[in-house]
Amino acid sequence: MTTAAETMSISSKTSAIFKIVRPGNLLITALGVALSGWLARPAGGQWILVVLTMLAASCVAASGNAINDVFDLEIDRHNRPERPLPNGNLTLLEAKLVWGIGSISGIVIALFINQLVLSIVVFSVSILFLYSMRFKRKALIGNLIISGETGLALLVGAAALDTPAAGMIPAEFAFLATLAREIVKDVEDIEGDRKVEAMTLPVKYGVGVSQFAAIVSMLLIVVLTIVVVRGAIYGPPFTAIAVILDAALLRMIYFFWKNPTKDRAAQISTELKYVMLGGMVGIFLGSLTSSSLTH
Repeated sequence: MTTAAETMSISSKTSAIFKIVRPGNLLITALGVALSGWLARPAGGQWILVVLTMLAASCVAASGNAINDVFDLEIDRHNRPERPLPNGNLTLLEAKLVWGIGSISGIVIALFINQLVLSIVVFSVSILFLYSMRFKRKALIGNLIISGETGLALLVGAAALDTPAAGMIPAEFAFLATLAREIVKDVEDIEGDRKVEAMTLPVKYGVGVSQFAAIVSMLLIVVLTIVVVRGAIYGPPFTAIAVILDAALLRMIYFFWKNPTKDRAAQISTELKYVMLGGMVGIFLGSLTSSSLTH
């Protein structure tokens, strides 16, 4: 019989695993895959391919988050001591097991989809490991890798149906929003990154350069929404939501340029996640009424 102490230990360990894989991010990944799959207009049984791709992408994202925390242990001791590894709720070995299980599961699932998805999954597992081990601490390179991986999540659902072009626009939105968010997060973490000599963009080139790069990324999102609206690629709901999101982005740009403090960066980082979710909702609703997207 399991004792109360053992039950508490299992519960604590399960909670730590959930924290290290970041279930909120996994949900966004799965929804992004579902959206791109929807835009490719699956018929009947093709939906099973989209669901399998959602599972594969979520496994890869979970493994990437786990290995990131493994290599970030010293940084997190300064920046995020409440995380499962710094606070001792999860061991390095356990985190590595989460990475291994997630990576293998993603690849195995991809075997049942198609060659393109398998290639994307294998590439993603490899590049996320290299990112955590080597590239995360390189100015801008790490940001571009994570942004590219997020963009792939908004592409791979359509790739499962052999029509990756259907996911190109949401992938571009996701790439730019994630790039802005990653740079803003580096500004938030600048103190801890300096202590461990991580050569992120703000550490190497200063907050001013990081401000400029993040703001350019956000402005490019606004430009992309205007291009998509003018091209009538999606229906009126997209236009309505795009107006709201663009107003939010312009507000973020103003406040981040005026006052790029740690607290402001943390706030904008969270808001950019909502912008990405809002953009996904806008594209989905806009696709329902678009004359250029038909079943």
